[in-house]
Amino acid sequence: MKNIFLLLLVMVSGTTLFSQNTQQKETEVRAMELVEATALLQKDIPTLQKIWSPGFMVNSPLNAIFIGGQVELVQAGIISYTSFTRTVEQVMVLKDVVITMGSETAVPTPPDPMAGQVVERRYTNIWVKEKGAWILVARHASNICSATGSSRAVGSSNSEAKVNDLSVHVRWNPSRHLFQLHFPQLLTGNVKVQVSDSGGRVVEKLEVAEGTNTVDVGRSYPAGIYFAQCTMGAYAKTVRLVKL
Repeated sequence: MKNIFLLLLVMVSGTTLFSQNTQQKETEVRAMELVEATALLQKDIPTLQKIWSPGFMVNSPLNAIFIGGQVELVQAGIISYTSFTRTVEQVMVLKDVVITMGSETAVPTPPDPMAGQVVERRYTNIWVKEKGAWILVARHASNICSATGSSRAVGSSNSEAKVNDLSVHVRWNPSRHLFQLHFPQLLTGNVKVQVSDSGGRVVEKLEVAEGTNTVDVGRSYPAGIYFAQCTMGAYAKTVRLVKL
């Protein structure tokens, strides 16, 4: 009987310690969420360099996946906000990995195409404890579409399917030098490429001949966000390019 009592005591103590440890990790990461959001708003580069992993992977609202280079985007003013708030809604603790989910409200600055507008987002952040410090290693953020925008998208889905069938992949995005547009499918005609800056000004036009699968653009572009519209007959695709 005594042995059973001791076993139960050990089990209860272990459960209590585990619960306390989990709660402590959640508290620490919730605090880091505030530190990271504040550093982003204030363009606090030294803090961001400590918090963001060198290989920080982001599935961004710009419809592109970035792996590393986010600090440079902040330094160049490409990621910039006049207002940025975050609400942590749920936290999951998995040993030394903590996942947070919630909402964000931001007002971006130029050259972001949503500059000056209040943008609502849903987000997921993944934190990992490395050498005793919490590091942000991956993130997904999506802008929330309005009800009007959603209904418009549903009503025009058939026509959009036709103009989005052109497959275009971008290599080296973001880039400090140039971008390579890659067309993985067999082209049955020439592809026209028109690149505009975030203000809508056309900065480059070119044509990709049938049988060619890649073309380089952006070597002389200044830092900023650009949109490359690729068209081939009835098909089209627009991709975002970020020059550091």
